[in-house]
Amino acid sequence: MTIKLTIAAVILALAAALGIAIYQWGGSAERTETLTDTVKANTKAEKKQKAKTRTDLARAAHTGAAREQDRAALDALFQRLDKEANDAPTAAHDSYVLPDDRLRIWRAANAGPGPDRGEPSSESDRAASAPAAAGHGGDSGAGVQPPRGGEGVSQPGLADVPPVGASADADSGV
Repeated sequence: MTIKLTIAAVILALAAALGIAIYQWGGSAERTETLTDTVKANTKAEKKQKAKTRTDLARAAHTGAAREQDRAALDALFQRLDKEANDAPTAAHDSYVLPDDRLRIWRAANAGPGPDRGEPSSESDRAASAPAAAGHGGDSGAGVQPPRGGEGVSQPGLADVPPVGASADADSGV
């Protein structure tokens, strides 16, 4: 009876081992399929990212070339203006008055590469002077007495301004 029981246990152990091997082999096939799908998805994403990177690099190269053209044009403009300024005739009164040639060069330098190249405008260079402030009569002191019927100024320390550090909300006068 023990031999029959031992043979049955060995057969049962072999069946269990075979079952585990078949299960592992099936799981391994699923893992292989999953791994294959993952590799395909990663390859597709890599191709997409490479295409986006190429597009970004082309756009950056185009932008860089345009900026370099602008920089070269601005550099050429300032070199030309510098040469014109150095070649412009000078006179003794140039230190007090800017001659027309130098004024044109100055305007062109300040205008930059835009449409204004320093040609004088139709406007006068002189700005209208600001009107003088109207006087309130002679200064009679600290401002306590109003000048001829006007309102007086509050004395120092009595204004509706809160002290330093106090909030304006707490003071109802503000």
